[in-house]
Amino acid sequence: MFPVSGCVAAGDDVDPKKRPVEDIRVGGPCAYRSCDGMAHITRIVQTGVSRKQADFMGGPGYKGYEIWFRFVPEKGVDIEGWAADLLDREHLLTLQNGWYPGPRYIKKYRLTQGSTCPCKVEIIEKGACTPIVFSFPSIDTRDYFESRQ
Repeated sequence: MFPVSGCVAAGDDVDPKKRPVEDIRVGGPCAYRSCDGMAHITRIVQTGVSRKQADFMGGPGYKGYEIWFRFVPEKGVDIEGWAADLLDREHLLTLQNGWYPGPRYIKKYRLTQGSTCPCKVEIIEKGACTPIVFSFPSIDTRDYFESRQ
């Protein structure tokens, strides 16, 4: 949540300086529905973009890999509509800060083309936040060990 100051809608009689911070929201509160499943790794490739992250000042200092996967929900879980369309494609697994994983990360978490790992998808039901969010119980996407010298 980010506080917003000095923005009042036309006809709003409430002084924004007197409004509690908890009442000011950007994007509004969001509600998600969770679905468990598996991530099937479809390909692991080094691309021009993933290699270039080694050259960015403040970047990880190593050449990365694009790790692509498809989400498959558990049996009995029915995902319909726009979410089904969005999930019916490959998705890119990156570290939480957007970096591409490197070779040591791939080895540490035993990621190979054709392998699977548990995956949870959060599908938005209310609000204006990210429509789908993936998490991986057996993969720490905040593990930046490769960038440490």
